[in-house]
Amino acid sequence: TIAAVLAASHTLGRWWRPGTRWTRIMSLVCGTACVAAPAVWFGMSPNTRSALVLRSPVARDWLATVLPAWPPTLLHEVLATLDVGAGRYTVEQVQSEASGARRSRNWNVVLVVADTLRADALAPGRPAGGTAFSQPGDTPRLDAWMERTYRFSHAYAAATETRRAMPTMFRSIEASDDPFAGVPLGSRMESLGVEPVGVVHRYFSPGKFPSIAALLDGFSEIRAYETRATATAIPQALEIAASLADRQFFLFVHLYTVHVPGFAGRVLGRRDGSRIEKYRTALRYLDGQFGALVDGLDELGLGERTIVVFVGDHGEGLGDHGQMNHGPRTFEEDLRIPMAFAIPELPGGLIEETVGIIDVAPTLVDLLGAAPVPGDRGRSLLPLVLGQPGEPTRPYYFENNKATTIGVVVGHDKLIYERGVEVVHRFDVAADPDEQVDLYDPSGAIERDLQRVLVQFKPEVAVQELARPATFELLRARLDEIDPRAPGHALGLLVRLVAVAPSPELVARCVEIFEATEDSAVRLLIARHLLDKAPLELDGPMTRWLEGLEGTPDAELEVVAALARQRQSSFGEAHVAARLTHYATGRGSAAWEPWLRLIRPWAKPAPRFGPALATMLGHANDLPTATLELLLEAAAGLVGEDPSTAGVVQAAHRLLGHPEPRVRVGAIRTLGALGSDADAVALAPAASAKTEDVRVRRAATIARKALLRDKPAL
Repeated sequence: TIAAVLAASHTLGRWWRPGTRWTRIMSLVCGTACVAAPAVWFGMSPNTRSALVLRSPVARDWLATVLPAWPPTLLHEVLATLDVGAGRYTVEQVQSEASGARRSRNWNVVLVVADTLRADALAPGRPAGGTAFSQPGDTPRLDAWMERTYRFSHAYAAATETRRAMPTMFRSIEASDDPFAGVPLGSRMESLGVEPVGVVHRYFSPGKFPSIAALLDGFSEIRAYETRATATAIPQALEIAASLADRQFFLFVHLYTVHVPGFAGRVLGRRDGSRIEKYRTALRYLDGQFGALVDGLDELGLGERTIVVFVGDHGEGLGDHGQMNHGPRTFEEDLRIPMAFAIPELPGGLIEETVGIIDVAPTLVDLLGAAPVPGDRGRSLLPLVLGQPGEPTRPYYFENNKATTIGVVVGHDKLIYERGVEVVHRFDVAADPDEQVDLYDPSGAIERDLQRVLVQFKPEVAVQELARPATFELLRARLDEIDPRAPGHALGLLVRLVAVAPSPELVARCVEIFEATEDSAVRLLIARHLLDKAPLELDGPMTRWLEGLEGTPDAELEVVAALARQRQSSFGEAHVAARLTHYATGRGSAAWEPWLRLIRPWAKPAPRFGPALATMLGHANDLPTATLELLLEAAAGLVGEDPSTAGVVQAAHRLLGHPEPRVRVGAIRTLGALGSDADAVALAPAASAKTEDVRVRRAATIARKALLRDKPAL
């Protein structure tokens, strides 16, 4: 409407003199249209708004700019249609065990991340007839290699730009999480005795984005290249691999080849055609790069004992939905990426189940024979690779570059919620991969379920709505409907909502449910989301829960292990310390591990926890490596003074000669935290010995600096 009025004004304006009555009339009409536009827009049906935004990205961007902030209604709609009694709430699965797959701890890992590579640029995502930017003959090396891999036809990035997508891959977190949460992949590999090294674009430089630079924590060597030197990436990667041929390594290779401006032996420019033509040219060059990497690994004799992973970090709009970039939109071209795993001795195959890049880190750790990190939001994909019975279809959450558009994909159903303009889309991405047919039905059952899942993933989206009395009262009413003896699936959503708006009234109701239920899954849920928000209200109930389990050790250890898996914040310190002391003198080291994992993220006052840890370390010669690592990690976290720390320090000194480098690292960190100047002297050989493990040397150097801070070097 406004565009039409302005066009008419421009056309007729040549006959109107400034200040005439007609000019004033047209100005009034335009002003009225601008004022009326928001009312007209939000007065439209949801389907009409969705159709307009879907068909016109220009209109969508204009509306997002000029419309006033409009009160969202998503949460109110979800709560109003929520069936609180449906189903039965069960414990939220947090992976803690390896899958039992056929694996070898001696495998190397090469992870190749191709920046801005969309799924339909390669098989199996590429249509049989190809596309304007990718024809079947363009990528012979990648096509042939992927035929021998486990390749995923529906793999999704969690965000639409590198800065937000890469933390989700390396840390197995959601795009909505703190980008520094979780454990980065390099640190995971280092802890497994696998040396992490990398060749990356200068985008990973420390001064650019701290969250990206932090992904390289734990790496022993990083080489960065400029865009114009993209041709050096693979030769440098192979040079590093050759230098580590006698050691187990994790090699991360970040390829910037198809990212704007594109690279094919040189940086592409205007003379190389349109963005689509340059993308295709760069894709061909990427194929050659990858072929050179695979050939080089084989020539080094590493191919048969190296896992190779090829994945995109996000996609790229190439005219789809009117966009020639990545970041603002969340359609398939922006989010769907290639993902393939070549695993030694395994034949490969096509897997059509929906997966995400948040699954990469847990899968690699599982392949190397270790348990996933507690708190991982992704899952190991090895059960899918091995054809083992799978878990129920799981949702994957995604965001655009500014979190103004968010959504979920469950199986082949995809929901997109555009905040601000209050538009919702739903697509069947199997039947309609180009997302041309919006199936959104405001009253549909599928939409209702997807909206509930979306709010559960990102309850923060509901904060503004919860400030409105009507929505708050609806949440309170839904909580009151919960039967603590048999809560439905909705409990998880309701507790998450309370966590983002922890009013005393809502917290009190959750505490009532906690104390009234006999279901450990319900108590774990409430503890996980509300203990940090309301420690005074939940500390007592949590402590009484554990006290009630003292007479049943197996049940007690099961609950403690579950609390540890969800990295539970501290509670009942006196009781937990007493139980740790109790177990230190009986039941064997296997019973220690759940307690040690529980207190891992806690502050540990030495007077409370020191005696138990000193007692446990007194049995160091008889303990498995995993238990020793946990013990030393806990010991290094002791704070304050207590006579027991002397015994801890003595045990750490004895363990400096342990055959396992990870144990020596733990002993050094303990000495760095609790030791003295004399300990700094004792660590000097470990810091300087060229034959010592690089992790041990690094830990010793850091510990010496901590002990000698503000003192002359020894």
